Amino acid sequence: MNPSSDQVLDRGCLLVPAKAMLFGEFGVLYGAPALAATLPKPAMAFEWSLVRRTQEDLGEPQIFFRPTVVFESELMGGAVGFDVAGAVQGSTDRDSQKAVLFVSRALSALSEEASTIARFDCQLRIRVNRAFSPALGLGSSSAVLVALVLLLRHAAGCLTQEPFGAGEQLDALEVGRSPWCPWDTLLWQRLMDVLRRSQGRGSGYDMAIQCRAAQWFPDQRTLEEAARLGSPKLWSFMAPNNSTSPRRDLPQIEAFEGHPFWLWAGWLLPSGQAADTGRLLAQRSQNEEIFAASHGDLARRALDTLKMQACWCTVGPEESNASGQGRPTEHPFAPLMDASLDTAIKQGIAAHLDHWPELSLMREHVAYKTMGAGCGDSLWVVPRRFGPLPIAVAQKLAQHGALSLAHFGPW
Repeated sequence: MNPSSDQVLDRGCLLVPAKAMLFGEFGVLYGAPALAATLPKPAMAFEWSLVRRTQEDLGEPQIFFRPTVVFESELMGGAVGFDVAGAVQGSTDRDSQKAVLFVSRALSALSEEASTIARFDCQLRIRVNRAFSPALGLGSSSAVLVALVLLLRHAAGCLTQEPFGAGEQLDALEVGRSPWCPWDTLLWQRLMDVLRRSQGRGSGYDMAIQCRAAQWFPDQRTLEEAARLGSPKLWSFMAPNNSTSPRRDLPQIEAFEGHPFWLWAGWLLPSGQAADTGRLLAQRSQNEEIFAASHGDLARRALDTLKMQACWCTVGPEESNASGQGRPTEHPFAPLMDASLDTAIKQGIAAHLDHWPELSLMREHVAYKTMGAGCGDSLWVVPRRFGPLPIAVAQKLAQHGALSLAHFGPW
């Protein structure tokens, strides 16, 4: 096959932000709300093209395998082809088999979209050209799943010239979204199909907010500029089938724009311990519902606190020392984070904190908690009071590699 003879029908770049679970882990599985964030720094960028074989290529002897989807990433050791059922074609490197299997399982839930692409004698090529470390626990895996769902549905819609299997649309099309892949009921169902195939159990909160925050761009240059200027965003999420939901088949999702929380969002502290969320969710503990209720209650309180603007300092650390009269002094999330951490310790999923005795010594100045159901990967840390941290505390956090949650940069 001669790639240069392929006809490019459509191409572009897709930016899928990182995500962070702030409050509501475990509870979200039982219908409680969650407070989460999407972070454009870091993010994953996917360069993609939809190509059609020329007549010359189609007339070649069928000794060539023409995969419907070609996915390329460093973790997979290069480009790997998949057929319409998600089966891997050709040999793969042993070190990359886990990543290849992950993509294969996800594509097995997208066979309808892939079959449409194949019916038009086309191929979807996807390349990861920007990524962040899976060790941070910020949704690199869910970002890949979101990209696969969006890109295959976009490609199928592009070929049929209508939104693929269009269901009831949740929102009007937003700027920067694919016209062939609206946020509708079928898209949500497909996200959950892919989640169950790849992970098993889960609420889908991460894929939902990453999908809503994903952006489409015509080229890499435009994408990089948008990523540089992008802002983080807070989201509330509640899974379907909840008695308070107006629609039993759809999640409730709300975005909070421009909140002063981001002035005091704190830091991510890499724990150095990988979390296996899928395994933990599969191991239902005897007291899981009790712990879930506790996490769910904390998420509700966090959402209520978020809406109380008077609780928040509206200037950053540099300005907070000067003329602070009349401003709130205590970080409103600090007591909620203490309670969340206590619950995680009772669950037995915060054992890695034993390796950080300095953290407990800093609790006078900072509050911290585990993030997400995996409870490994990274900790979330905020100052207890609105104002600069003591120099010794700041230096200790910097030594442990703390990263700004709002800007994802070093201290």
